[in-house]
Amino acid sequence: MLPFINVFGKQIPMYGLMMVTGAFFAILFACLRAKKRRLEPMDVLLASIFCFIIGLLGAKLLFIITEIPSYIAHFGKHGFSFSWLINEFMTAGIVFYGGMIGGVFGGWLYTRLFRLDFWKFADLMIPFLPLAHGFGRIGCFCAGCCYGRAPLDSEPEWLRSLAVVYTKAIGAPNDGVARYPVQLFEACFLVLVLLPILVFFSRKERRPGMVVGLYFIVYGVFRFINEYLRADSIRGIFGGVSTSQWISIALVPLGILLMSGLVSPLLKSRYPMRSAAADAFEIVTDDDDCSDACCAVCTECGECGREAETAEPEIEADISDADAAGACEPDDCADTDTSEK
Repeated sequence: MLPFINVFGKQIPMYGLMMVTGAFFAILFACLRAKKRRLEPMDVLLASIFCFIIGLLGAKLLFIITEIPSYIAHFGKHGFSFSWLINEFMTAGIVFYGGMIGGVFGGWLYTRLFRLDFWKFADLMIPFLPLAHGFGRIGCFCAGCCYGRAPLDSEPEWLRSLAVVYTKAIGAPNDGVARYPVQLFEACFLVLVLLPILVFFSRKERRPGMVVGLYFIVYGVFRFINEYLRADSIRGIFGGVSTSQWISIALVPLGILLMSGLVSPLLKSRYPMRSAAADAFEIVTDDDDCSDACCAVCTECGECGREAETAEPEIEADISDADAAGACEPDDCADTDTSEK
């Protein structure tokens, strides 16, 4: 295992490094694809930041929820301590499903705040989530967390041969017992199987929610099966099934519903296509003139330039016609307000 790497005399945790690296590339590819979906890359970047920050909070929160029994035991023995609870939250691990739920909420919050199409953003960004997740699972393996169980004698020889001995691990027991590297199993599935499936499926623009639905189905089934190879106790077991397996059970039918298209009409956005990033720089003047400042966001289309060109000849023509007809004498127009509103 490699929990830390030394960079210029400082120890950098591999888990955090791999997680940030995966998030960087996932956001980068989503931004590069944004134009094909008629979305602004800056909006995708800002929405991704919302997803990352709120997703991290959700991941920690779900971890704490799975640890509630141990917290109750601690408070029963030592009494309640708010400072201890805050410290636990800051140093607690993270659970992917909590991060996914929090990330979805973060994306929804961003699109809600700026009146954008949530499902258009979700279907664009979700295909690259397995890339970020896969890098994170490699970080898990380096740290030794989320480790697998020891092979059983009844299992196939080829499967048992994949077990590894964890050494210098932070989470896994360093007891010399070979265990399944479930983190690498999941990383390979995410990057080599799920990522290509979603990227290929989303090449064409689908009905709202279909890409997200496919992700829920495929990942939910895999995660449910892969959980049987895990042995870490922090997963939380309820009714003989882990927390992540319960969430997987809920995701699969939800994914089928989204894939069916039955709810697609309900998912269509009420908001027109626009850019929150562009709106942030738009300046609206009192007289609605197209000033140089407000045209900073529309120089590509050139509409303001064309309107100005066509407006000037019309004004000149009106003045010349008025002079020729003698419609406006100096005395008659003395009290006329000629300013444009």
